[in-house]
Amino acid sequence: PVGSATYRLNLSLPKTPHVYTLYLEEVFSSYHVYANGQLVHSVGNPEPEHYQEAITNSEISFTASGNTKLLIAVTNHSYYYSGITFPPAFGLSEAVARIQHIQLLVCMAFLTTLVICVVISFYFSRYCLPIRKRTILYCTSLFITFSYRIVFTLFTIKASLWYPLELFSIYSVYLFAVLLLNDIREIPLKKSLCISLPLLIFCMATFIYGFTSHHSQTVNLVFQYGSRIIKIATAAYLLYNALSAVLYDENDSPVLLTGAAVAAVSIFTDRLLPLYEPIYGSWFVAYGMFFLVLCFGFIITRNLALTYKQQLVFQKEQRLLKRQLAMQQMHYAELSDKIESSIRLRHDERHRLNTISSLLDNGEIEQLKEYLKEYATFSK
Repeated sequence: PVGSATYRLNLSLPKTPHVYTLYLEEVFSSYHVYANGQLVHSVGNPEPEHYQEAITNSEISFTASGNTKLLIAVTNHSYYYSGITFPPAFGLSEAVARIQHIQLLVCMAFLTTLVICVVISFYFSRYCLPIRKRTILYCTSLFITFSYRIVFTLFTIKASLWYPLELFSIYSVYLFAVLLLNDIREIPLKKSLCISLPLLIFCMATFIYGFTSHHSQTVNLVFQYGSRIIKIATAAYLLYNALSAVLYDENDSPVLLTGAAVAAVSIFTDRLLPLYEPIYGSWFVAYGMFFLVLCFGFIITRNLALTYKQQLVFQKEQRLLKRQLAMQQMHYAELSDKIESSIRLRHDERHRLNTISSLLDNGEIEQLKEYLKEYATFSK
């Protein structure tokens, strides 16, 4: 992976001169491009004594006709990838530009969808539900994984700055997919440690692995086979839990089984076709995991809708209870007033009876007659 190399391609083009474009995607880690012996493009500096790393997606346009020789001189002392790792695209400028525009449009569509999912999940994360927080992390990892094409189209950066983050994000997608599945099925964390703990350890290992530019052959092989085991184990775990949800007749089992099946098939297909390179869009695993997050989003949205519906019913019942309570409080206040009025009347009656009895006992008949006349007038 470390050193210098030269790529050469002899082309037999039409005799009429045309403007052609050579598209090079992420050549590691610096290079010169020559057309018929003339330098037409440079990224970084591949000269060993003045080596400077730089990674970007390059579109190199030049006029050519007849026999044309393309030569790419590459040097890598920065990363464990080296040289041309993606097939170049060559053709008329309009055709190459059309392919690149479609690629960017597809990438932007995926990223826009993920941003919407992150915004919605961020809004609902205020309720402190772990499933929504992990959805944010899952979508963020997918966003970083998908955004490489736009990043390298717009910027020229160093491999040591981007690729550790991208490598960590790729395997974080598997980790958060497992954790989200556990949250949806309400599987205790202890029961999933057999898969979640190795995934977490491998994610941390990939982050360290990405920051180290030079590795022994043994380390590279361990990483290569370890990544395969992690991917296959994740696919098997997703399928197992989806089938378990169907057997236990859970509410979300059809959607869960569909998403897990697509994700698992994409992982197995990526292993069966390791040399596949996409012309448009991304690789199988990215599509599978993107479809899985849509299924997770559908399940979460449906659960939120049910929760919201239950909340509306609860709020309506609460309003009715408040109304009944207010009516009871009014009735209680009226009843209390009547009781207090009755108590006052009884007190007044006792006082009058005592007065009449006292007047009778004292033989004050005239005063008693006057008092009874006043009482009769008061009662009216």
